[in-house]
Amino acid sequence: MNAEGDKIQYAIGVPDGPGDQPKHHHKHHCKKHRHRCKRHGKIGKVLKVNKSVRKTIESVASKERILLEKLKTIMDYLDPIGPTGATRA
Repeated sequence: MNAEGDKIQYAIGVPDGPGDQPKHHHKHHCKKHRHRCKRHGKIGKVLKVNKSVRKTIESVASKERILLEKLKTIMDYLDPIGPTGATRA
């Protein structure tokens, strides 16, 4: 998760530490404004990174849900009495 946060920070130009300067991003050619536009280039990069981060987080969350279900299955197998305790037969 930290690596995904680092990707976002890099994309938006957050400094690495207290003494670092913000990263400078190259301008791109803005079709809307017909000139080199730093703002739209940065937005595009951030959106691309955001999509990548979102996919990674969704994948991790999905795997966590699967692992939780497996853990529940194992715990049920190891505890034959059940969650309510022993019953009289």
